[in-house]
Amino acid sequence: VGLSDIDPAVRGMQNMPMVFRSWDEVDYVGKVLRPHVENIFAEKGYKTLLWTEAGWVRFFTTKPASHPDDFKHRRLFAWAGDNNHVAMTRALGYQPIVLETEDIIPGLQTGLIDTVPVAAMWALATQIDRLAPYMIDLEWAPIVGALVITEKSWNKLSPAGQKALIDAAKKAEKKLRIHQQQTEEQAVAEMVKRGLKVQRLNQEQREAWQQLANSAMPMIRGKSVPTEVFDDIMRLLSEYRGKQHAATP
Repeated sequence: VGLSDIDPAVRGMQNMPMVFRSWDEVDYVGKVLRPHVENIFAEKGYKTLLWTEAGWVRFFTTKPASHPDDFKHRRLFAWAGDNNHVAMTRALGYQPIVLETEDIIPGLQTGLIDTVPVAAMWALATQIDRLAPYMIDLEWAPIVGALVITEKSWNKLSPAGQKALIDAAKKAEKKLRIHQQQTEEQAVAEMVKRGLKVQRLNQEQREAWQQLANSAMPMIRGKSVPTEVFDDIMRLLSEYRGKQHAATP
């Protein structure tokens, strides 16, 4: 949400549900999209130091749920500031409750919300799973983050200071990418140890979620995600999958 306040182009990496099927696909698209977004950020006075992913969005709930229809009467946490996403959620027939991040736990405690779409690592760190002990086994969308600094602050650094910061950022980015997937799996495993119940989906349920995601695309293209970015992502994914198919014996 913070990055999209600078420019909505970044939403293409995380506001297109069930478009990405793996981290390899996220990386393939990211290699093309990130430099484009970095140029836009630079035009708006920000220098990008590193990119990273925080895991897949998972749905944590206070009661068991597996099918999209199960959520029609649930109260879903929605990020404050992401008005396009809130409008889309309502248009699809759901009830988003707009809150700040620090209000998630109090919201679960009071019953203001009963469903939280967040990454597993975040749920583990904040103990969301203790209040919402059910998680759907569904990778809804990747959560993307970046470290940016204003050009004004950047220009105040000495050349040596700038180089040191860039070098440190590159090292951190590499380490984050290596450990990201393993850490996500460990987060789920740790929560299972303390009582998290993972809701496994059958084929029919998974297809229902895919149909829901597909129905959201006309409300995302050109609205939440700029048309050019949306089309580029779909083109790149088709290109990547074509290469993978051709490489399969």
